[in-house]
Amino acid sequence: MEQSERVDRRPGAAVAPSHPNTVTTSTTSRASLFLRRLKCTDVLKREHIDKLEGYNVHTVKDLLSRTVWDVHEILGTATVEGVRRILEAVAKEVAPTCSTARIELRKNWVNRRGYLRTCLEPLDSVLDGGIRAGVITEIVGPAGLGKTQYCLQMSVIGCLDRLEGDGGRIFYIDTEKKFSGERLSEIAKSRFPESFLERGSMREMLERVIVQAPNSTKELLDTLQQLQGAIIGGNIVLIIIDSIASMFRSEFGPNEMVKRQEHIGRVASTLKSLAESFNIPVLVTNQITTKIEGSQSWLAPALGTAWSHAVNTRITMSADVSGQLGRSLRVSKSSFAPTIIVPYHVTRRGLEVDPTRQARFACASEGTKGLYTEF
Repeated sequence: MEQSERVDRRPGAAVAPSHPNTVTTSTTSRASLFLRRLKCTDVLKREHIDKLEGYNVHTVKDLLSRTVWDVHEILGTATVEGVRRILEAVAKEVAPTCSTARIELRKNWVNRRGYLRTCLEPLDSVLDGGIRAGVITEIVGPAGLGKTQYCLQMSVIGCLDRLEGDGGRIFYIDTEKKFSGERLSEIAKSRFPESFLERGSMREMLERVIVQAPNSTKELLDTLQQLQGAIIGGNIVLIIIDSIASMFRSEFGPNEMVKRQEHIGRVASTLKSLAESFNIPVLVTNQITTKIEGSQSWLAPALGTAWSHAVNTRITMSADVSGQLGRSLRVSKSSFAPTIIVPYHVTRRGLEVDPTRQARFACASEGTKGLYTEF
């Protein structure tokens, strides 16, 4: 290797540009995988990863952006041929494989990524088990319909259920300062009394819910960007943000829309990366806003299309439209689930299906403009 090709290899140094001979991955989600999540441990050993992380090489992209000689110098003891085998093994594991539409459909329905149940049977049924891992699920609706109650309920379920066989913790980002430990405890004891018979079991559950309350969008983004270590070391199985809209709407004025959309894009991409890289569910609540088009107006999710495109599954909360008192959940965006309307009410146990009203599938003519045309 000539002197002109050498790069700064000190810890914290900038990553070298891609070498022509370096194998790169074309799939962003796979490129962002952390080296410790890879399965080729017979070639890429733990001591190799420790050394690489000392030079800010944490992900597949970080590693495959380095030259063979650069990695050889970092590892020190490995031979050049050994480094080539490491790079080839990593590239082979993350390289996208050819597929067919039939295979992809089977992967979606049979080889599921995992889920957390909601304990609302009609909703779990159409969502193929519950809140999916690896994607962003949004709960949107007006104030006072139970979005925070839903988050608290999912926190309890996340602590009690075992995603992929491991017990885990919940990372709860409370932007509106509405989190209530008392209410969390009440839902847990009322809904799952059999799980809290032993002395100290409630305290153990409460300690598994990690709550953080950022005061600005910058703090929110910093929190998410630093969350990788907590996910690895703390076994986080669910990320909750309640709510995503509050700080953006209060912090940015009408003349700062471009800046606001840039910040929203960063938060959205970070959340999607966390969900996909660690295969965990991300649950986010959102507020509603009024959309105006000519003489018409309707209610829609806040934060615009930049955020909306990041959401994989959207569940809307609304007041019942049949003339009876009550509330309804509706699957209004999903790549696989039909649009179902589930009546519910809020009790000491959290959100429960309303037994006095029937869950039903929405007809094609419903919700043709916005999400809340029923109001």
